[in-house]
Amino acid sequence: MIRRSDKSALNKRMLESLIKAGALDCFGETRATHIVNYEAIINVSNHDKALSNGGQITLFEDLFGEQESTFNMTKIAEYPKNDILSSEKDMLNLYLSGHPLDEYREKYSEEAFTLNDIKPILDVERVGDDGEENMEDNDVTALIKEYDKKMVSLGGMITDVRIRITKSNKSMAVVKLEDLHSSIDIVFFPTMYDKYKPLLVKDKIVKVDGELQVSGSSQIKSSKLYVNIADNQESTVKNVIEVLSAYPGMIPAILKFKGKALNSGVRIQNTTALLSELAAIVGEDNYKLV
Repeated sequence: MIRRSDKSALNKRMLESLIKAGALDCFGETRATHIVNYEAIINVSNHDKALSNGGQITLFEDLFGEQESTFNMTKIAEYPKNDILSSEKDMLNLYLSGHPLDEYREKYSEEAFTLNDIKPILDVERVGDDGEENMEDNDVTALIKEYDKKMVSLGGMITDVRIRITKSNKSMAVVKLEDLHSSIDIVFFPTMYDKYKPLLVKDKIVKVDGELQVSGSSQIKSSKLYVNIADNQESTVKNVIEVLSAYPGMIPAILKFKGKALNSGVRIQNTTALLSELAAIVGEDNYKLV
């Protein structure tokens, strides 16, 4: 494949990405083997091409035709499964050859609650890639009534940890937890964050007990979000914009800073996690959806 490809169209970084995504699994070698050998193979291929383009031939090539160099690959045992899956996620933003939670699949099937139970609500809260707003229906409304404020236990894998500084200058965290069905943001306010901080690590598999807050709020029901920066601190503005940027959607966010209304340049989605973060940073009385 490398010999047939133009080196300007297939560089080392691109080839490494293809290997990590599993595109070269068809050649029958482990991904670890490909990673260890691909640079040397490229060098051999480039050497052959240089000789051919330069018109340099040997006596044997003159008698028997052009002879390509051979290369004996160093065989390497495959990477651990979780490392393979992590690389797939990095390259493609999805898992191809499995899921990190596969070994827990049977255990999770016995759990009373999974994100599949509220997936219609989560889908309503998220804006699709095409920018279309999602409208809640009667089934979603019934689910909201059933699950909002309900205590649940949820097992899954931490895929992201965002640290925030509250209005009282304490640290809190917003953790994205993914199970076999979907993902959800979990807010750890300062007291709980201090208690569980060592466990809140990306790729760690955990089980969380807490109160579920689901709104199912449609993007079309709110036209703007207003946030008042009451302390008039530029650092607070920076923190607020960072929070808003973590929840991209269709609703424009307007900041009130030093008596002036400023367009933040950010459009958000109306989620419980976002509002919880804003409450911790500016206070519940300093933001409003209209």
